[in-house]
Amino acid sequence: MESQSQRDRRSDALGHLRVLPDEILCSILERLTTRDAARVACVSSVMYILCNEDPLWMSLCLKGASGLLQFKASWKKTSRHNENLPDKYKECHQGPLYFYGFNSLFLYRRLYRCHTTLDAFYADTGNVERIKDISLKDFYNEYDAKKPVMLTGLADTWSARRKWTTDQLLLNYGDLAFKISKRSSRKMSMKFKDYVSYMKVQHDEDPLYIFYEKFGETAPSLLKDYCVPHLFQEDFFDILDTDKRPSYRWLIIGPERSGASWHVDPALTSAWNTLLCGRK
Repeated sequence: MESQSQRDRRSDALGHLRVLPDEILCSILERLTTRDAARVACVSSVMYILCNEDPLWMSLCLKGASGLLQFKASWKKTSRHNENLPDKYKECHQGPLYFYGFNSLFLYRRLYRCHTTLDAFYADTGNVERIKDISLKDFYNEYDAKKPVMLTGLADTWSARRKWTTDQLLLNYGDLAFKISKRSSRKMSMKFKDYVSYMKVQHDEDPLYIFYEKFGETAPSLLKDYCVPHLFQEDFFDILDTDKRPSYRWLIIGPERSGASWHVDPALTSAWNTLLCGRK
């Protein structure tokens, strides 16, 4: 007799849908509403597994999110919170899911990507030249639009070096809302204290990160903590009126694995970036 651990429950649990790979099934589930996804979870044991994946609930939650977001320990709990469900429908505790006779390479790879660390990845041994203390003339003649270079030491005297830590920013700006990046045209923001809470517990493959071009207007004191390096003082946008000038400065904060994919900056402009913590 076939043991419980050897039985392949996928065929019985999915019926005619068994011909679809897990990647397609998960993609279909992302097109449901949150309430329909909860209903589909009751169909079978395999659907219960697929419908309890937090990446699914992240996608469902962000699909309809706009305005101020509060993260509630997991994306499924956040979705339930956004639905304003009565307390009797909210799960008090959910332990790990164990189902014999089911395995999914797609779900395993996604779980790995959500929990992998980048500690082993280094770029310090590359062949890009690093220089400190270079004149504007030498920078233009040797590097500008000619070859890549890492400029070091330009931010050593910034107040941001000591003031832009998580604890210090929480103390000064915890209740302020900052815009959050997400794969949607809708604008979404989080209070900084809520974002830090999310950042500490999240295990997302593509985590949300602060990407805010109005931080100077929201928190003007932040503008006093840094200055434009002497190599980048020239700015053609200075000739435009303030209301005509496109966005030209951003505050970016995020955990490991967060960030944008390969892209070209708006209007084909060039930008200088300064890293105060972590690696880019």
